[in-house]
Amino acid sequence: MPVTINGDGSITGLSVGGLGSGVVNTATLADGAAVGSKLGAGSVIQTKSFLYTATTQTYSGTNNVWNATPITVQITPTSASNKILVMANLTAGNAAVGEGAAFKVMRSVNGGSYAETDSLGDAAGSITRGAVGGLYDQNLTTHTDHRSHQFVDNPATTLPIDYKIYCYLFDGSQQLLINRPNTATAGEHITGSSSLVVMEIAS
Repeated sequence: MPVTINGDGSITGLSVGGLGSGVVNTATLADGAAVGSKLGAGSVIQTKSFLYTATTQTYSGTNNVWNATPITVQITPTSASNKILVMANLTAGNAAVGEGAAFKVMRSVNGGSYAETDSLGDAAGSITRGAVGGLYDQNLTTHTDHRSHQFVDNPATTLPIDYKIYCYLFDGSQQLLINRPNTATAGEHITGSSSLVVMEIAS
């Protein structure tokens, strides 16, 4: 089919790739036209986030266990070679003077069991492996403890991934409270929020 430049400015008869490699440069592209693999390494492909503001979630029971929180976000990578930047924040209080909130982020691929991410700390003696530890025996019942953690995960998949914050319960006889202190009798006792933000980064 011959290539025809029409009076309205359109071109007919041009096959896919007919312009040749390198003919269209960045300035020629419309804003937002490049997506997926056409974005350069380090570009943000997509962002997902979850903000948790409820103050009713508490944990108690068994000592020294990890508890799954409702703080979860899902992302489906567009390429198995891309990385996921994870930014996690947890606010929590204690029912008695004791350890501050400790947490880690775990991942579930395609609805499977939750497993460790690349952020898990190495083993050291008999201490618990996590990602962010609380201040030992420092929190008061009027305090909330805010912890944040950022890391780059390498899940190597294009299946849906759920990232979830798990909090550590040091003393099962004392409640750990999400987004609030145990004591709520004065204006200076502040509630907070917790969140997960994930970004797919082109490799």
